[in-house]
Amino acid sequence: MTDSSRDVEATDARHSQRRWCWIWVGGVIGIPILCLAAQVIAGYRIEGWMDAVTGSSTQERVWLFGLTTGPRKTESILERRLTERGIPWSPRWTFLHRTLCSLLMKSYQCGDAPPIYSLNSFLELDPTFPWTDDELREFVRVMQSGSDEEQERAVQAVIERVIAEPLGPSADEEEDG
Repeated sequence: MTDSSRDVEATDARHSQRRWCWIWVGGVIGIPILCLAAQVIAGYRIEGWMDAVTGSSTQERVWLFGLTTGPRKTESILERRLTERGIPWSPRWTFLHRTLCSLLMKSYQCGDAPPIYSLNSFLELDPTFPWTDDELREFVRVMQSGSDEEQERAVQAVIERVIAEPLGPSADEEEDG
């Protein structure tokens, strides 16, 4: 073997070692940078709030750099009733949840649900639930200015009343009619 061929082999071995060194350094530095970029670039958050007086909710999606889609409001049965009857109220929006999403992860943050949160599903059972104007006004007064215990009691009383009321016409009424 000649000296020139040995020099070529030695040079190739050094280049190969340098190449592997750069690949290793690039991987150690590059992979974390790519992971961070994936979290930021594809990231958005969904935030939700609930009106502690009526149970209406709103949701908004916030993309990277503050671009938003929304807010999307879901009007509760109670809010529709109040609007139909012209009964005034002041909404009290409370934080309900935040979902953070990216290419590599999804995380959730939850707030404390207001007492009215549990009422919506019961009112959906019977959307024609009979409220008098005085009952609605009193309920709104408690939900706006009552203590947490008073609000819990008011919501529980409505839930018990919804459960006690029969849904739709009873079997006896169908036989008579």
